[in-house]
Amino acid sequence: MHQRQGALAVLPDRTLSDQLLRHLRKAIVLGRIAPGTRLIEHRLAAELSVSRSTIREVLRRLEGEGLVEISPHRGGRVAYLTPDDAYELCELHALIGKHCTRSLALPIRSSLRDELARIISRMRTLQLPDDVNEFIDLDNMFHFSLVRAAGQRQALRVWIGLSSQLAVLVTFSLRFLPVTAEWTANRHQAILDALCQGDVELAAETVEFHYRSLAQHIRHAVEYSMQTETAS
Repeated sequence: MHQRQGALAVLPDRTLSDQLLRHLRKAIVLGRIAPGTRLIEHRLAAELSVSRSTIREVLRRLEGEGLVEISPHRGGRVAYLTPDDAYELCELHALIGKHCTRSLALPIRSSLRDELARIISRMRTLQLPDDVNEFIDLDNMFHFSLVRAAGQRQALRVWIGLSSQLAVLVTFSLRFLPVTAEWTANRHQAILDALCQGDVELAAETVEFHYRSLAQHIRHAVEYSMQTETAS
């Protein structure tokens, strides 16, 4: 950690570990804690005025999100992520999302339409990158609602495993792309618009494009960044 963070203020609707998870996730995603930084339990416990068992729980949850690596007898450290991690996650999300969308009855029912519209409306109020945790929450809520509506239990289980690593995608999106609340909301609005029509294949292709286009955006930005560094 580069600076002392101080004790956490616990919100009434979240546990201490949830608050700490969001605190550390945000610092990692925004690059405030650099890749490779060791996350030493007793130091974090002292800095954040929490128990070591709470720190241990949070580090394991962050490991499940792909942001932290934990080694026996060496503890945790911030993971070194590569663009390939983001591309692979985009591809997997595209496949499962397209599969589930084909199982939906279209146009979607009004209750689901209104639920998705409310999520998009909340997306438009985000202040990025500061609201990174809220960004992750809303994105997960949107796509979870779709996959759940498909009614396929095994697909839902696979999606939940993938969605736990959404922070990896967000890390690369915020690092390389000019992500705004409006841009994010519009990308999800395109999916909702397709779901409100009766063309299942159009909706499935829109969901697939949602993820594959993100991979393309990141890929082009990464390549441009590498070319710029080489030229300088």
